This record gives sequence, C-alpha cells and structure tokens, in this order.
Amino acid sequence: MHKSLFSIGRVAALIALGAPILLADGAQTGTISGTVKSTAGVPLAGATVQIQGPSMQGTRRAATEANGEYRFLLVPPGVYRATVTKDGFQPLTVSITVALNQTTRADLPMAAVGAATVEVVASVSTIETESVTNQTNVTKELVDRLPVGRTYQGMMLLTPGVTGGSNPTVLGGYSGSNIYLIDGVDTTDPTTGTFGLNLAEDSIEEVQVLTSGISAEFGRFQGAVANVLTKSGSNKWEGSVRYNFSNVAWNADAPMTTTKPPSNLVKTPFVTLSGPILKDRLWFFASFQIPKTSSTQYTTGPLGSGGVAFDRVFKADPQWYSAKLTWAMTPNHTLILQSTGDPAIIPYVLYGTTTTLDTTTKQGQGGNFYSLSYRGMLGKNVTLEAKYAKQESKIEVWGNGGNRWIFYDQNDAAGRQYENGPFEGYVKRPRTQFNLALSWFPEAAGSHEIRVGMDSQKTDSKNKFGAIGDTEVYFSGFTGSTGYPVFSNGIPTNYNIDPDYDFLAVYSHPVESKSTQKFTAIYINDKWKFNKNWGANIGLRYEKVDGTNDVGQNIWNYNTVSPRMGLTYDLDGDSRRTLSLFYGVYYQAPWQDGLDQYNKLSQSYSLYGYAGGNPHSRSSWDSSPFYTFNPTSDPGLITAPDLKGPRTNETTLIYKWQVTSRFSFTASGVYKEFKDQIVQAKYYDYAPGSTTNVIKYFRLENAKNSIRHYAGLMATGEYRGDKWYFMGNYTYSELRGNIDQGGITGSFNAFNRGLWIPAQPLAGNLNGILGADQPHVLRLFLARRATVLDWFTIDNGFRFTYSSGTPYNIAATWSMLGSQQPSFVLSSDRSQTVYYGNVRGLGRFNSTYGLDYTVTFDWAIAKKYHFFLRADITNILNHQEQATWSTSSTLAYPSTSDRSRYYFVPGSTFGKPTGSGNYITPRTLGFSAGFKF
Repeated sequence: MHKSLFSIGRVAALIALGAPILLADGAQTGTISGTVKSTAGVPLAGATVQIQGPSMQGTRRAATEANGEYRFLLVPPGVYRATVTKDGFQPLTVSITVALNQTTRADLPMAAVGAATVEVVASVSTIETESVTNQTNVTKELVDRLPVGRTYQGMMLLTPGVTGGSNPTVLGGYSGSNIYLIDGVDTTDPTTGTFGLNLAEDSIEEVQVLTSGISAEFGRFQGAVANVLTKSGSNKWEGSVRYNFSNVAWNADAPMTTTKPPSNLVKTPFVTLSGPILKDRLWFFASFQIPKTSSTQYTTGPLGSGGVAFDRVFKADPQWYSAKLTWAMTPNHTLILQSTGDPAIIPYVLYGTTTTLDTTTKQGQGGNFYSLSYRGMLGKNVTLEAKYAKQESKIEVWGNGGNRWIFYDQNDAAGRQYENGPFEGYVKRPRTQFNLALSWFPEAAGSHEIRVGMDSQKTDSKNKFGAIGDTEVYFSGFTGSTGYPVFSNGIPTNYNIDPDYDFLAVYSHPVESKSTQKFTAIYINDKWKFNKNWGANIGLRYEKVDGTNDVGQNIWNYNTVSPRMGLTYDLDGDSRRTLSLFYGVYYQAPWQDGLDQYNKLSQSYSLYGYAGGNPHSRSSWDSSPFYTFNPTSDPGLITAPDLKGPRTNETTLIYKWQVTSRFSFTASGVYKEFKDQIVQAKYYDYAPGSTTNVIKYFRLENAKNSIRHYAGLMATGEYRGDKWYFMGNYTYSELRGNIDQGGITGSFNAFNRGLWIPAQPLAGNLNGILGADQPHVLRLFLARRATVLDWFTIDNGFRFTYSSGTPYNIAATWSMLGSQQPSFVLSSDRSQTVYYGNVRGLGRFNSTYGLDYTVTFDWAIAKKYHFFLRADITNILNHQEQATWSTSSTLAYPSTSDRSRYYFVPGSTFGKPTGSGNYITPRTLGFSAGFKF
C-alpha cells in the first residue's frame, strides 16, 4: 500500500512552520552597581549617584550605603550619563553602558575639593565577571557595522559554539532544542522546536545568546537561549526608512550552473517611527517591513520527464510589524503594551513528490502576539516583574489543482503525485501565558541577588487536514511509454488501473482535532557573593508538564527538577578576572507533534476496488469497500508509563578576564550529556484479546541506551573602541553518540519488543560521530569607522569564517527476503539502513572558509538627519569551494538467495558533486539605502 495513504492525519507535524508556545522568561533590563570611594580608597557613604539616558524615562537617583555601595535595578539597556555628588568632593560625571540581562559594575573614585581632577572611564564591560554564564550580547549598532544578518537568527551566529543557519545547533544540541524569547515571550515553535516568529528587522535593539552555565530562570531547552529585546521609544522623535535591494543577476554563477537566472530586482521596505506621547511618561515605537524573497525551484516532474521551474515567492501578507507603548506610571513603576506579527503567504510550496504546479500547494502562515508587562520597584532592594501574553498563530494550505482528486503512482518508488496537491486544511495554535518574578537584594553573609519566579502557560494545537475532495486514487503507472499523463479535453486518458492491485481511498470529511499542552514552572536562583573573592550561583527549577490528545487522553504527565549550581572565584577581588565552575540540568519541552500523532479525531477511510471506466468518476469504483480503518478504535498507540522529559547534564568551567574597560577575554570548557530523548518505538504484537491478529504498535518512550556526548573548548576575545571593533572566537569540539534525531517521530529502539525483531542491528543504535560535529570553527570580525569633516562617516566591516566539514555516513538500504521475516511485516518495514563498516560518521566533507565585506556611507545633515548607503558582499573573493558531494551507495549480495551477507558498492556519483548546491554560496551582492533621524 502506498506510503502516503496514512499520512494525512499527521500532516500538521510536517508543515507547522510557525505557531509558537508562549511563556515568559528572561530579564529585559540590566543592573548598574559599584562603589563610590575617595581617591585614597575610603568608601563614601551618603554620596548621590544620578543616572539618565535616552533609554530610560526620567532620572533616577540612589544614595550610597555605609560601605559606599550603590545599585540601580531594572535599567533598560543603553548608554547612561552618571553623575556623583557629595559635599566636600568634586562632582564626577561618567558614561556607563548597560547590556541586556547583565550587571555593569562602575566603581567611582571622587577627589576632594581642591585636589587634582580625576579622569574616570566607567566599566563598559561586555562580560559580567560575577556570572557563571557563557553569553554573548549583540547590539543592533554592532550589526550595522558588520557583514552579518540583521535577523536575530543571524545575530546568534556571532556566538562561539553556535553553528548552522536559521535554526542553529548549539553545543551539541539539536537544531530544535533552542528557546527563542522576544521581549520575554517564548516564540519557539512547539511542533519542531525551531524559531517560530519573524521580527521586523529594524525593531531589534539587542540579542543576548546564552549557551552554558544558564541559571534556573530559564527552562525548556537543551541548546541555547536567544533573548531578544526590541526597541522602545524615547524623549526624542526618531525614525527611519530603509530599502534593501537584491537581484540574482548581480551574483556570481555557482559551479555547475547551466543557465544564468533572469534579472529580478527585489525591493524590501523597512519603516520605523518612535517618540514621546508624554515626555518622560509615555513613549511609543512602531515598525514594519514588507519582505519578499524569490528563488527558483523545480518540481520533480512526471516519471521520465523533467521538472517544471517556478519562482518560490515568500512575501508578507500584508506586512510584518512591531508596536510598543511604554508608560512610566511613576519613576519606579512601568507598564509595557506590545504587539508583533509576521503574516505571510507562499503561492507554491513543495510537499511530496510534485510533478506539475497543480500538485504544489498554496500556503498562508504567521500570526501575532500581544503582551502586557509590568516592572516596578516595591522597595529599595525589591523588584517585581509580571507579564501576560496571548497569541494566535496559524498555517493554512490549499491545493493548486482546484477540486480535482490527487493520483499516486504505485509503480513509482518516489510516490509521484498528479493533478493536485496532497492535502488542504489548517493548523491553529492559540496560547496564553502568565509570568511573575520577584527579585530581592539582601545583605546577609555577603550580598545576594535572589530571584523567585513562576510561569504558567497553555497551548492548543487545532488541526483540520484532509485529502482534497476527501479522495485519493492509487494507480499502476501509465499506458504506453510516456511516463506522464496524456490529456484529452482536460482529462488524462492513459492511467493504467489494475483491478487486483489499485484502489480508491475515500476519507471521512475531516473534523477539527485539538491537543492541549500545559506547563507550570517555579524557580529560585541566588547569585550570592560571599566576599570580594568568592561567589556562587545556586538555583532550582521545578516544572510540571501535562499533554492530552483530542479526546482528553493523557499522553504525558510528569514533573522535573533542574538543579543549577555554580561557584565563582574572583582572582584579584576586583571583578576583573574570575574562574567559575558550573553544573546544571536542563529539560527540553516535548514537541507537540507527539500529542497530535495520538489524536483520535483524524479521518477514517475506506478502500474501494476498480470497477472500470474513467478513474475520475466515483461510479468507476466499487460501491462496497474491501477495507475500512477507524482511528478512534486503533489500539496501536501506547505511551510508556515511565515517560520522562528529554534531559541534558552540563558541566562548564569558565575563565573571564576584563583586560581593560574595552577589551575582554573568555575561555571555557563544556561537557554535555543528552539523555531520555522522546522517540516513537515501533514493534509487532498480537492485538488485544487475539492470538492470531498481529498489528503494528507505536510506543512513545524515552530512547533506551541512547548516547549523545558533546565536549568543547571555546575562546573569545573582543575589543570595542570608538573607531575600531574586533571580535574573534574559536571552538574546538567533538559530538559523538548513537542518536541523531531531535523529533518524536523518529525511531531509536524500533522493533525492540513483541513478536518480531529484525535480524540486523539498527543503524540508529550505532555509536560514532554525529551529524552536527564540527571539530574546528573560527570566526573573526573587524570593523573600522572613519569620520570626515564631522558630517560624513564610512564604516568598513569584515567577517572571516572557517569551519571543519561535517561528517557523513556511507550507508545503503538492506532489503530482507520474505522468508527471513514473518508475513505480517508491512512492506515499509522490510528494509533497513546499514552503515559501511558498521561505523557512524565514517566520512567527512571538506572544510570551508569565506570572507564577507560590508561598507556603509553615512551623510549627516544638521547633525540630526542622516542619509545612508550600504553594500553587502558575501564571499567577496568568490571562493567557489566544493563543500559536499554525493554519498550514494548500494548493497550487492554474493548470493541472490541469501541476503544476510552483503557488500557496499559506491554509486556512480559517489564522491562527486551533482549540482551547484554542493558548493559554498558564490559571491552575492546586496544594497541598502535610506534615511534616518
């Protein structure tokens, strides 16, 4: 029976590109702390420290304690002017930079009246030396100087240990094991674990990437935490208009390109506007962009025929937007109302093995969220933060073949489809979330930063998918030798229908099914500094996870406890050189496709034999079915009673050195162990109450005996000057194990119980080098700013990257003879993947390197109005290196009657490139132009 027949009920897991879970984690502010002392080193009590800056509403003041200490909490990231005054001492003014979710320490010496003036540069630290966390903060101003993507996904790639593209792998994690927070709202896709929301690029203020040593405040991940802060208004009116220009005709030709693509100028507008509604009280920010991308793709084409070229267009529908209101009710209490959306439409999407444009689908996707946040000071050393968020996200799919039935060729192993797309319908995921966090800064046996919080959120997954017209036809090729349909009066006339083999599948009309997932978490974390040398970060996180299918059956229900423990030693006692040791446990949120696969309200179906006549007519098929399936009575879906959440154990050693106020260095070693990945085991056993009827079971369980280990050494140096910027990071790592799947749909312990166990060990259980392993990754960033006549600036930025090649498996399909297995085994289970030499990751692709360049020209008029022009060149040297190649191979057997012995035969293209996709991206060129004030 064709492999596509039973896929409709699970299709939402294949196409759900958006629809994130919502929860709130991660502070969206920073802290300023330090000590005011005389130039002789005596702490000064009662000094007044005042800060003000464009990112903060109003002015804030603090008086120093008896030990000279001061602290400002809930400070929005930005640059601040700090003024210190005290009777008998000269006033002192300094500049302090506050980064997202970090503490900036500024120790301020004051000179007595009449003494020599003291020149002070406050700390502009890019690392928080008192923290055990490995983190990288990337501001939009920095991205504007470097040839890196303006999206938050592109900004993540400045971080050591982060590799890949839009959904990177981080320190051995899966591409779907990161968590993406936008202003504290988790926008991670619950079905795939990948990013779930696109942002209007010019709305991003800063991105913080946490990779190891992460506190108990954060949960539901095994990779990185991407903490994104969007822009807010200010007391100044500000705005911008930017256009991006690209054209495939400007780019260099990739190797093996046969035809030059036609000229196609793509223009993408970006607009931002912000300012005060009430000065120091009520600010607004708004932005939108209308993205449109286009790339040439090809359908597979009918059997024996070439595919059809088409432009895969992705465009906003109508626009991506972000809007925010910030209201300072009092100097110590702030409300923030926000809404963000990314609706889009794609006219042609490839699902299945398409033949013509009629067999593609049209897809609408995206959604929006809104949130209401509060942050305030409840006392001198107590803060409260709260957030409520709600989101509606959806994907809708329509066939491009109108109301025609879809036809599948059973003689074609690729399962080509004819006349229409494979399905139509929608997935919708409404969700709500509430978050609360209380921070307390007591002094007791040292200083503490105690943060206690909880978050509660609920996500529904509403699915309604079905075959177009609720019908599918399975035929046996075409009459004649055409290999593709021949039309007469718009109807194909040469379908070959075998009455003993082919059939019509008729589905019940789809109904909406809904799975529900609930998370509740509470945590406590104490950043405790015992004295000037020793400190600790001690945290504990408790989570309760509950998931039910569409008829209320509990699929998973478990609790987790995550300890996070770090110890820090300040080598000199001045917060400039620290050594930290951390151990922590992280639990991944289970993907919601595991619930959707257990839904019972998916379509039932019946199969009908061929009676003769036009296969497009219902009257040409039998009136009575020869087989009927009802998923509500299917007993083959089971959840292991001891199911647990996927877990990661991490040990990290970090050395941080704030060499100067502008230069920092960090080195770390990380070891991670990944455990209890949720998989879907498959096996055959007797149906309940029967000793003869054998059925195939699916069992949701933790992967037993799974191994996945990551070990990495990382070093980062960064210099931030007025004119020069430099950052370099290097990662040396190894990723080994026997499990290389991040999703629930995979099988690790397949056929590991029941009536039948395969004769050969599963390829999925073999140990070796895993697919994301890259032993060496080097990134260098350099920017230089030149100013001419105070009104014209030129920024030059370079990026050099070197990456080891990723591993690949030399593998082939091993087919078992019918005599070697019971007759009840389905055809789809009569083969396995085997590895050459029984070794995983035996081969490795080429290492690659590239140099990118950007230059930006800025004209200032009256010091307020700026016109700018930017050029971005990727792979400026047009280094056309082959990165990958074909790894196809087959098995040969010494005896046709005994397939237990076999040997590998490389395919005709093995080790060779088969297209331009095997080479690194050739030189590409893009421009930006605009105006800002």
